[in-house]
Amino acid sequence: MSQHAIGRKIKSKGEKRDHWLDFASDKFDAQLIKDIKQVLRVLVLYLPIPVFWALFDQQVITRNYYHIKVANLISLRAHDGRSKLRGWTELWAQ
Repeated sequence: MSQHAIGRKIKSKGEKRDHWLDFASDKFDAQLIKDIKQVLRVLVLYLPIPVFWALFDQQVITRNYYHIKVANLISLRAHDGRSKLRGWTELWAQ
């Protein structure tokens, strides 16, 4: 249906309609067009969700990477024969 509507919109350049799906009214029922318009309105609300979760997962991965890095630095400093550990700022700067 969307292919038909887009094709008709391209072919009828001067004709104006409220929505691009309205160009499919010659081949499809008005109720079907109305229903698809409503589905598209809802889909627009859900578009940012995959982007949010991708950024959230990247943050978790980055945080875990730094936790592992700090834990390795602490364990290396604790087992290298020195009597005391350096401060957090000194460990992080290296």
